[in-house]
Amino acid sequence: MGLLQNMQNQNMNLVLSTDAKPRLKWTPELHQRFVEAVNQLGGADKATPKSLMRVMGIHGLTLYHLKSHLQAGKSQQSENCTDIKQEDYKEIQSSDDHFDADISDETHCQINESLQIAESLQLQMEVQRKLHEQIEVQRHLQLRIEAQGKYLQTVLKKAQETLSGYSSSSVGVELAKAELTQLVSMVNNGCTSSSSQN
Repeated sequence: MGLLQNMQNQNMNLVLSTDAKPRLKWTPELHQRFVEAVNQLGGADKATPKSLMRVMGIHGLTLYHLKSHLQAGKSQQSENCTDIKQEDYKEIQSSDDHFDADISDETHCQINESLQIAESLQLQMEVQRKLHEQIEVQRHLQLRIEAQGKYLQTVLKKAQETLSGYSSSSVGVELAKAELTQLVSMVNNGCTSSSSQN
């Protein structure tokens, strides 16, 4: 804590009522320090009276004062404080408007962030679904290619067997046999390389 801030803390006068149990009058300056401390601690849900006391560092401020003011800020949105005098309530309500605005802005940001995360997850799921569909199509095509290769192998082998049954030594039959042998070896090499890629 710097020297200037220490001096400001010493100069900040706390206004206490004269009741049997003195209540603190929250001045706009004191409330502003409170709001800054709450924000520094990560919001009203994370701030505790003890941590607020440490961050604010104002002499004379008690846990009771901070606890009641923090509670008033949290519950003011949903219900009115019935145990506070009407004039105190009006004073707190006017000074707490900034506190309520800070809380609602923080909540709004959290909702927006949650919506962005949900949209991102939905887009990611859609991309994953499309990738899965593409992989299934590729797998199906690969199976068809392999089946056609095997079918072509059997057709070529039958043709080779048929040609080998001819004992004639004509040049056309010998040329057809050579071409078939070459086709069979090409198909065999193609089928073995495609099945080894899986």
